[in-house]
Amino acid sequence: MGDSAVDSRELEVRIGRDEMNLAEFPFTVLTHRVPNGVNAIKFQDVISGKDGKAVIREWTVTGSEGYGLPVAGDEEVYVALMEITQEHGFRSAKVPITRYDLLRRMGWPRDGHAYKRVQDALNRLMGVSIVANNSFWDNDAKRYVDEGFHILEGYRLYDEKPGRDSSPPDSYVVWNPVLFTSFRAGNIKQLDTSTYFALETPLARRLFRYLDKKRYDGKATYRMRLKKLAFEKLGMSRNYYPSQIKRELERAHTELIEKGFLREVSYYSPQRRGAEEIVIYAFGARKRQLASQAATSLPETDTLEDGTLQARLIGLGVSGSMTAHLIANYAEEHVYRWVTYCEHKLAHGWLPHESPAAWVVAAIRSKDWQIPEWFDRSAQPVEDAEDDTELAARLEAQRRAEHAEYERIRTGIEMELGIGETTKRLWVDAQSMLEKREEMTPALLSTYLLPIRGRKATLVTPVPFFCQYIERALPAIADVLRELTGKSDLTLEISCHEHLCPPYQSRLDWADDEA
Repeated sequence: MGDSAVDSRELEVRIGRDEMNLAEFPFTVLTHRVPNGVNAIKFQDVISGKDGKAVIREWTVTGSEGYGLPVAGDEEVYVALMEITQEHGFRSAKVPITRYDLLRRMGWPRDGHAYKRVQDALNRLMGVSIVANNSFWDNDAKRYVDEGFHILEGYRLYDEKPGRDSSPPDSYVVWNPVLFTSFRAGNIKQLDTSTYFALETPLARRLFRYLDKKRYDGKATYRMRLKKLAFEKLGMSRNYYPSQIKRELERAHTELIEKGFLREVSYYSPQRRGAEEIVIYAFGARKRQLASQAATSLPETDTLEDGTLQARLIGLGVSGSMTAHLIANYAEEHVYRWVTYCEHKLAHGWLPHESPAAWVVAAIRSKDWQIPEWFDRSAQPVEDAEDDTELAARLEAQRRAEHAEYERIRTGIEMELGIGETTKRLWVDAQSMLEKREEMTPALLSTYLLPIRGRKATLVTPVPFFCQYIERALPAIADVLRELTGKSDLTLEISCHEHLCPPYQSRLDWADDEA
């Protein structure tokens, strides 16, 4: 009877926290034992800096002489410690623990061997050294810095009898000051620990933490070069061929799809010579948050008045909780300007790399992105009757250049899809008729009609987010196409070709420089 409350708690949705730097790069090996002779692992990637130049990031993990590198189970101990620290409100780097509680959270056996595993993990997390070159994000300075640190600064454990101890002594762990400063600076994200601990393999757990970080700002999909994901983000063997990587990932993908975290996984091989295979993840619907967290989110969409800033953000696909966060933490005028600019871009045929939600969230949060001067000026009333013709001409040139870029993107995609002038004219006429009937949606401006074969027409969009809006408009679109083609039995379907977005986008349109 005494354990029933514990068992029911283990079935609840649990929301812990994850430090963003530790989610970006591995700090453990993927096995339960470290290969002989290995005491350091190194990871590296390249991102675009503020000036557009390539920046090399390096992350080196070195085990202590006495305890070696952290192993796969040590990541589970870290996640459980973060869950406990979150429950204590991140008030102190010193966090009270019991090994029994850690084992319960992780779902490990409550026996003497497991108790020893926990202490061994604490030794390795205390002894490991991580050297981050250009790869540790300082959330106060808003920049990457060089940093060297351990994960734990120390711990104290009192003897506990295997099983429940009614009055355990005050054991504790102490987080390293570098990491705890990062916690307090807000460089942490939510982590569904009930899903994490339900996963069966270290690879699935590592992939879950990494991808969960990537969808943090509302992405519907995420793509990355397959070998970069395997070698630099997951820590898989560098001796693997792509076929071996995919075989190893298959079980992890199956687990994450069964849990509802992923909707589907696909691979894309670019046609360019020497281009690497890309893996594309489509995320599933997010789980409802705990009541205490959901209380801070906004009402459902249908209770929001149309045209409000909240409704416009949610209309772009931003979640209610993220919308509440943006409204609470950024000036209303700042949010308003980026939402308005995003809506303008969509209306003129722009294709977001991930989704409008991911792009607008990244834009609002960034200190580097800027709305073009021509758009800001166009939104402001003219205060000086004597118009500066030179300035007006320069701003008009900027506007034309941006719109020309969208047209270049569209032309490139039409060529890749084999769309000729006849089909393009048909689609323009269809959009014009939909506009007159007030049934046009901005999503259709970034949608392509393939050449009609027989009695079937296909619309293609590179943006999964747009599918929901196109589906709502399908009956109206089908009626218009039947009228224009004279084919009364014409059927219409939607196809999502996500690989069409890159490489056509400019850097500003990428919500994640690492993608």
